[in-house]
Amino acid sequence: MIRHRFEAILGLSVIIIVIFWLKREKNLPPGPIGLPILGYLPFLGKEAYRTLHTFTGKYGPVFSFYLGRNLVVVLGNFKTVKEALSNNNIMDRPKNPPNHLLPDSTNLSVSNGVEWKEQRQFSIQTFRQLGMGKSRMEEIIHTELNRLTKEIDSKQDKPFNLDEILLPSVSNAILSMLTGSALDFRDEKRVFLNRILSTMTVFFRPTRIHAYFPSIRKWLARFKIWGYDQAEIYMDKFSKFITEEIEYHKKENSQLDVENYIHAYLNASKSATSISSFSDRMLKGNFQSLFSAGSTPSRATIEWSLLSMIQKPDVQQMVQRELDSVLGTGTERLLTWADHVQLPYTMSVLYEVMRQNTIVPIAMLRCSSKRTQISGYNIPKGTVVMPNIWGVHHNTEDWEDPFTFKPERFLKDGKLSKPQAFIPFSYGKRNCLGEDMAIIHVFLYFATLLHRYSIALPSEDGDFPQILGVAKLIILDNVCMKKRF
Repeated sequence: MIRHRFEAILGLSVIIIVIFWLKREKNLPPGPIGLPILGYLPFLGKEAYRTLHTFTGKYGPVFSFYLGRNLVVVLGNFKTVKEALSNNNIMDRPKNPPNHLLPDSTNLSVSNGVEWKEQRQFSIQTFRQLGMGKSRMEEIIHTELNRLTKEIDSKQDKPFNLDEILLPSVSNAILSMLTGSALDFRDEKRVFLNRILSTMTVFFRPTRIHAYFPSIRKWLARFKIWGYDQAEIYMDKFSKFITEEIEYHKKENSQLDVENYIHAYLNASKSATSISSFSDRMLKGNFQSLFSAGSTPSRATIEWSLLSMIQKPDVQQMVQRELDSVLGTGTERLLTWADHVQLPYTMSVLYEVMRQNTIVPIAMLRCSSKRTQISGYNIPKGTVVMPNIWGVHHNTEDWEDPFTFKPERFLKDGKLSKPQAFIPFSYGKRNCLGEDMAIIHVFLYFATLLHRYSIALPSEDGDFPQILGVAKLIILDNVCMKKRF
């Protein structure tokens, strides 16, 4: 009896597998086979971008596997990224993106179609009006740099935790543009926002389990597994914080002299039509999305850049010599973005740090809205598309000796040259809308700090903690920064 039941179950299983195989899409990109239900998710590892890069060498620049029930196609070199992310049928975000954790909200980064276009266009225009890429934005950054350098000077060349003051300093720039004001490093709200940024960094990673099994998130939180309970608590608090900011600006809107994103959004909402995508839910989500994107990658890039100078003191000295030639020594002249043209080596060092470390190693996920093709392979509707930017930046087709730090690869005849395969902000119409602001932000911080200080370890031995989430973070928690003059 038991034997007959076993044979029946086995036979049924075989039939199901055969049916699944016969119905399986033909001409899919090749790739590894994972487990039933889970797919390849358990095998990606913590540094998933390295695993994906290995598969690029094995299967080619376009390969596929399942994560849960989701067919995922990975892009491993610049040619395929350019092709896929330029395809209008691969413009959407998946239904359950990993960065959509804020209660009762939506946002431009997870929206699709007309809604996404309207919100992105508004946000770009608003940031330009607020000074993105202009002198007003530089004034905001200089204010925060002044606050930061005073803190560093107070350490009197002694070892200290740079990260705990760099995080709020960098983040205050985008906070000023969103709300109209920055916060003191020790303000309770500022400390709370620092914690929120850390939470979002960890849980927005594109290979987190909730992106492929969205219904499991509440159970992970209920049983306090993998920190999902704390993530839920912090995102609830962040939701309330943003709502309070919005309500404050509604009440004070007519009395505000300082323009900011919330103010501009509320004004735009008043004149929006009934079919417009403008809403408090969208504003709340946009705040979260822009605050995160405007804080963490820039802070991470600055810290990786400073770490590279610690590890390569000869490069640090070359950067400082170039800065001295433009700014002089012992002067208080403020560095401006206009100076970057005269600082090609400094810029090449920044670009090489961004390439070698690739702060956001896997770009935000895309999804095919229609059946399409990539490099001759069939891509069914609803396929998740995963661009491995770290893999693009370490592909030998585009980069000679990609695992070696060579700033010179960004120089041509003594001038800055940016190869097309350099895409730290992703590629195409849905690339990072704050790319210009981020480059200026990072340049001003890195160059100002290197001109003013020499940075080193307090001893020969030094190991800094790393956090791998949606961005790769290095925590400079024990460094010496000595004034140069």
